Amino acid sequence: MSIAVTAVVRPSFCLRLLQAGFAACALAVACFQPPHIAISCVAASLWALYCALRGTKTHRLDISGIGQIRLAVYLLSADGTAPAAVALQAGSACWPWLLLLRLRQDSGAVTVLLVLPDSVAAGQFRALALACRACAAKKL
Repeated sequence: MSIAVTAVVRPSFCLRLLQAGFAACALAVACFQPPHIAISCVAASLWALYCALRGTKTHRLDISGIGQIRLAVYLLSADGTAPAAVALQAGSACWPWLLLLRLRQDSGAVTVLLVLPDSVAAGQFRALALACRACAAKKL
């Protein structure tokens, strides 16, 4: 069985909704705090709300049959960048409902990619999770 898979990873709508809800709750709690604490609560909740609502990048993750991983980032102004070879690093988590991938490029830069089931097309999450587990097993 081949582990080759290609997936377009978009920002998770559920995660962004949860993050916006957390920011709204923190903003509501700030109303009941003393003024010196309320200022920092309002600032933190507005920052969290900004992070939840800002545009984020879409990635394309290609895993070949031999376990080579390539990552491309789609920018708003262009179709995408050339895929860069990356290596799966220690500290990556492959759970049945979440993939937290630490990917190191040849230049040394580390990209953390959070993949939830709603981040990829229907039916692709399981195949991507299995391919990532196979790549992690080859490292051992």
